[in-house]
Amino acid sequence: MRPGPASGPGPYLAAAAAGNGSGLLTVTRGKLRRIFCVEKGWLVLALSNLVEEQPLEYVARAGLLSHAAIRQLTEDAKRANRRPMGLLAEHEAIPRDALRPVVEAMVRDLLTSTLEWPDGTASWSGGTPDLSDEVTVRLSPIPLLLAHARAYPSSPDALRVRLGPPDTRLVSTGNARGLFTSIRLDASVEQVLERLDQGIHTIGELLQLVPADSDAVLRAAYGLILVGAIRPGDADGKGVGPEEAREPELTREECLQRLNPPAHADHYQVLGLDSRAGGDAIRSAYYALARRYHPDRLRATPLADLLPAAEVFFARVTEAYNTLSKADLRKEYDVLRMQSKRTEEAARSDTGFLARQNFLRGRTLAREKKVQEALTFLENAVRMDDGQADYHLELGQLLARNPRRREDAERHLLRATTLAPASVPAYLALGSLYRRSGRKEHAGRQYREALRWDPENAEALEALAEL
Repeated sequence: MRPGPASGPGPYLAAAAAGNGSGLLTVTRGKLRRIFCVEKGWLVLALSNLVEEQPLEYVARAGLLSHAAIRQLTEDAKRANRRPMGLLAEHEAIPRDALRPVVEAMVRDLLTSTLEWPDGTASWSGGTPDLSDEVTVRLSPIPLLLAHARAYPSSPDALRVRLGPPDTRLVSTGNARGLFTSIRLDASVEQVLERLDQGIHTIGELLQLVPADSDAVLRAAYGLILVGAIRPGDADGKGVGPEEAREPELTREECLQRLNPPAHADHYQVLGLDSRAGGDAIRSAYYALARRYHPDRLRATPLADLLPAAEVFFARVTEAYNTLSKADLRKEYDVLRMQSKRTEEAARSDTGFLARQNFLRGRTLAREKKVQEALTFLENAVRMDDGQADYHLELGQLLARNPRRREDAERHLLRATTLAPASVPAYLALGSLYRRSGRKEHAGRQYREALRWDPENAEALEALAEL
């Protein structure tokens, strides 16, 4: 069986194992790259471009060789035009058999962590790799993939996010039995396969029909997805391929807008829902947000600095879902929410008045170029009333004057566009901010958005012409 197109490494490895294939599977994520070597269906070696994931590092951590000895070995290997592990295997004190457990641990570690990459890109190159000067092992990929699904992700909620909402259909790819001809499967995996053989079923239906613990059923389904035996489908049961399922790239602008909801936002606002939303809408909103903004998507990417904000946001999303998805908790929450809303409305007139006075005073001070005093008043205005676009716009424009506070300026200007989508001055201010920081593509996007609302805007037209 020839490995076919897939969005992750699992189906490639499983197909190679079932067909006794040989080749190299390369998985990349940003600047990270890992290569898995397969010989006649067996996973024999894994390599990484990270220094801490090199075979000799595992040898050092196992206590078989000191770092000083490894440095010497590396130099000897360069002079001899050899691979260090091959040279080390000839060392009398450390025979090849003693190195194999270390290499096996490395292969397992690299495969497990790679399977946890939410946005890795895999590609297969057939052929027999030259590993004559390496220490290799023999691991069967399919049991490794199924074992991974039994342990990761450890959180049941995270597992449900990976699989999708209960109405997600699971479609057989038609090669399940071919993958498992020589492998003994767990009872839950067999039961899920049997149900899928009888027709297309949703995740919710499987949970009802398969006589096993719900966690075991979900992990069985996830394992079958990892090996490429099944895949999620659309509402008609048609399988959704990687290209069809791919979402637009996550941008910094989007993250800054979405990951910083107002501190006073209620559960409905955090999920982006109306307070009359039904149970299906609540589930769909939660899964959509989890797929898009889960902190794992930001790790080891240029957006990694936003990870703390993503973790705080996802905690709020999870809390909102856990409350609103349960009828009794939601009813209690709605009562408290209405009480709090009436209290806020009673206080808002006083707070709103004070916020407005702070804003007007801050704007006047900004015009007088008294920057620090203006910042104090404008920040007070935003803190007291976060829902006013002109407060965020004025504060963002003032912060943008300081190169060290451009990220804060960006956050407030994006907030202004969220509160007032037709605010041309906010788009112009963002365009100017991005131009000064060298982000021309982002700047162009903001100027075009300004022209969408004001087609004759001279500043936006002139800026686009210069860009």
